[in-house]
Amino acid sequence: MDSLNDVTRKYFDFDRSSRLEKSKRKLVAESFDSNVSLEAASGTLPETPLDEYSYQNVLRPLFGKSDLNYQGIGSHPDFKHLEGQDDVELHYIVTMFVDIKGSTRLNLLLDLHDAFYVKNRILQAAIDVVRSLDGHPHRLMGDALMAFFGGKGVKKETAIADAINAAAMLRIAMLESVFPQLDNYLQSSANLAIRVGIDFGDDGEVLWGRYGHGNVCEVTAQGLHVDCASKLQSKASSNYIMMGGNITQYIDFPIQYTSLKVKEKNGLKNEVHYLEPNITDRDNRSINYKMYHLNHDEFVDLLPLPVSWKSSLNNSRLLENRSVRFSCEVCEDGSWNTYKSVSRFLPPNLNLRFKVKVATDMVNRYGGLIVKFIKKNNGSEAGDDIKPVETLKYFHPARGGKYGAPSPYMELEVPEGTLYRGLHTMSVEVYGKSAPNIALFSDRIGVYISGKK
Repeated sequence: MDSLNDVTRKYFDFDRSSRLEKSKRKLVAESFDSNVSLEAASGTLPETPLDEYSYQNVLRPLFGKSDLNYQGIGSHPDFKHLEGQDDVELHYIVTMFVDIKGSTRLNLLLDLHDAFYVKNRILQAAIDVVRSLDGHPHRLMGDALMAFFGGKGVKKETAIADAINAAAMLRIAMLESVFPQLDNYLQSSANLAIRVGIDFGDDGEVLWGRYGHGNVCEVTAQGLHVDCASKLQSKASSNYIMMGGNITQYIDFPIQYTSLKVKEKNGLKNEVHYLEPNITDRDNRSINYKMYHLNHDEFVDLLPLPVSWKSSLNNSRLLENRSVRFSCEVCEDGSWNTYKSVSRFLPPNLNLRFKVKVATDMVNRYGGLIVKFIKKNNGSEAGDDIKPVETLKYFHPARGGKYGAPSPYMELEVPEGTLYRGLHTMSVEVYGKSAPNIALFSDRIGVYISGKK
C-alpha cells in the first residue's frame, strides 16, 4: 500500500531541471507560431500527468468506502435541479472551509508559473482528500476550498463523521507530506499552514437555492451555520481544525477530543469559548456560539490508518508491531463485518467483538503475552458508566505436538455491544510475560454509536 508520502510524490514533481528542459523544448517549438520568446516564459513548469484519484485509491478502502467519488466542483448533485428555477429547499448540510495560510507569499518565493503549479497541486490534493471521505467540493476561492458533506440519503451523523475525518486527513496530508516536500523543493521553509472550519446546520437551519440570475448563478446553501464554517476557519489556529458547537452537540463528541483556542494579550493567556465577533440576534442578545479545536493528538490515534502511519506522527502514543493486529467486528443482519474505527455510526443494540491476532513465534519468544483491553465510554447517555474498564487476556506459548507444528497465528477476542450514544473507545496494549513493563504494541479503535431516536 502506498503511504501518504508516496501519493504526494505523485502530486508534486519537483525535479526542476528536467521540467524546465522539457518546458524549453516545448516553448522553442511553440515560439515559431506564437511569437513568444523563450526568455519570457522559460520559468514555466508544465503540468505532468496526474491521477486525480491518488489519495482516494489509498484512503477510501481504509475508511470502508467503496468505489471512487467522481463528484465535480459546483452545485451539490442533490440540489442541482434548482439551477433552472426559483424554488428553494430546506435540508441539512455540513460545511467545510479549508484555507492555506501563507500561500500568498509563494508569489514572492517563486515565479508566477511555479507559484501557480504549487498552489494548484495543493488544492488538487485537498480536493482529492475531501472526496475520499464523500465530500462534495463546492467552490475554489484563491487558495481556499469550500466543501459540503452529506445530502439526501446520507445520515446526518455520517456526514459529520466524514467531515471530521476529512479535516483530520487534510491536516495529516499537508503537514506530513505536502508542506515538507514543498520546503525541500524551496530549500527553505515556506511557512505554510492549514486551517479548517466545519459546522453543521440542521434541516430547519439551511436553505438551498439559486443565487444570481440567468447564466450568472449558482446553487448554494444559505444559513447561519454555513456562514459560521468560514468564520470558524478564520479563527482556527495555524494547523488546527475548528468545529462549531452544533457539531459537538449533535453527536455528543467527547470533550477529551477537543480543546479551546488560547489567545494571549498583555502576557495573559485566555481561553476563547465563543466564535468572535459574538454576533447578536434580533433582540440584540449575543448568540454565544461555542467553538472547539479538534484535539489532533488524541483523535488521530483513532483514525483507521495503519498503525505504522499513526505511530510515526508527532505525539502519538501508539506502537507498531508487525506481528500484532487489532480489529473490531460488528454483527449486522446475522453477519460479522469489519468495523473501521470512527468510519461510521452504528445503531444501538448490536454485538461487537474486539480481536487481537498475533504471530505464534512472538508468543513463544516472550514466554507468552499479556493483552490489556481498556474500554472507555463517553457521553451523556453513558452516565456514571464512563470510568475506564480494563480486561486482561493471555496468550500462552504453543509448541508442536504429534500433529505437527502449531498454527502460525493465535487470536483472542473481547465481546462488547453498542449501547450508549456517542464516541467510545477500546484500546489494546500488548506486553511480553518475560518483560511485563515494556509495551510491545498499542492501538486504539473508536466506535460511533447513534442515538436511540
